[in-house]
Amino acid sequence: MATPDNLLTRDQAAAVCGVTVRTLSRYASRSDSPLVPAQAGGHGKPTLYDPATVGEWLQAETLRKLEQQAGHQDAIDFHHERARLTRAQAEGQELKNRVARGEYAKVELLLFAVAKIASQVNAAFGTLPMKIKRLQPKLSASEIRAIQSEIVNLQNAVADSEIDWSEAPTDD
Repeated sequence: MATPDNLLTRDQAAAVCGVTVRTLSRYASRSDSPLVPAQAGGHGKPTLYDPATVGEWLQAETLRKLEQQAGHQDAIDFHHERARLTRAQAEGQELKNRVARGEYAKVELLLFAVAKIASQVNAAFGTLPMKIKRLQPKLSASEIRAIQSEIVNLQNAVADSEIDWSEAPTDD
């Protein structure tokens, strides 16, 4: 049991709790508050609080505030997640709209188109030496072979080339 010598005044208890004297009195006056004065004041006597009771109340209040903040953080996280999902849905719909307008295409379709064009270009390159020979009949066989060799080198370079995606245009 606390003796008057080791009790805290209302000012001291408020300072320990980090609240004003008025706030401390409000907390102490609540019916569910464990912060009950050990010695009630009045008629010139100070109101005194048991340090253990003040410590228990401070722990309980800190825990209550942490739980309240955690609940608030959960609500904030929910709203952030909801906003993220809404943005993702809007981006998905915008992508569908661009595909419908012919601005964007699926990768599979683009790969098919590029492969088809590459096949046609390759076939055209293959017939080029003979077309040049018909247009320039005075070209020697070695000159035609040199042209064929250059075409093969170009075909190999195209086949071995890689796309530098950092140079690709963006939507920004």
